[in-house]
Amino acid sequence: MARDWNFALEIGRKRAKLVTLAHQDDLYHEDYSKAVEHAYSLYPDASLIFTKARDIDGMGQHLSGIAEGIKRLLRLPYHFPHYTERSTWKKLPLLFGNSIPCPSCTYVTERCGKLLFKNRFRFVTDWDAFLHLAEKEGRFLYIKKTLLSYRRHEDAETRKQMKNKNRLMEEKEQFQKLHGKFLGSLLAKVYSLSGKWA
Repeated sequence: MARDWNFALEIGRKRAKLVTLAHQDDLYHEDYSKAVEHAYSLYPDASLIFTKARDIDGMGQHLSGIAEGIKRLLRLPYHFPHYTERSTWKKLPLLFGNSIPCPSCTYVTERCGKLLFKNRFRFVTDWDAFLHLAEKEGRFLYIKKTLLSYRRHEDAETRKQMKNKNRLMEEKEQFQKLHGKFLGSLLAKVYSLSGKWA
């Protein structure tokens, strides 16, 4: 997956400043591109632009759950774009999990660098990349409008990684890297419950 995403980003970099890695199962609102371009025009120092998203099932019906409410809370710091050029501010929500909907992301290629996504991950590939971007120059811009429908179904990569327990291992590694072994393991345990709440 990381190899594909890096390849797509490199191809996109040759053609445009702004690149969205569209996922085949997801539905983008007709105003998505316009909203992203407008946000970038207001803050051209951005490195990452992302939108609010909603979960849908295989039939396109809206799925609601506790997990999405928690993610909304985690995204609160991103409501203040004047502060989101600071590494600590960008990183704060990511210390407690990944609340950024990956398919909603547009990358400002000149600020992303090459090989943004690491091949060693299958599940936390995006979370790891966001943490890496948070350390670099460039503002995170959150568009507080639902411009993407994120499809959840049994054949999705997310579900496969949850079933084979790879998600638990990778999340635990991330939390331990951020918080140390004891607290990281505890947070990973709590965070793993979000799969049951999704």
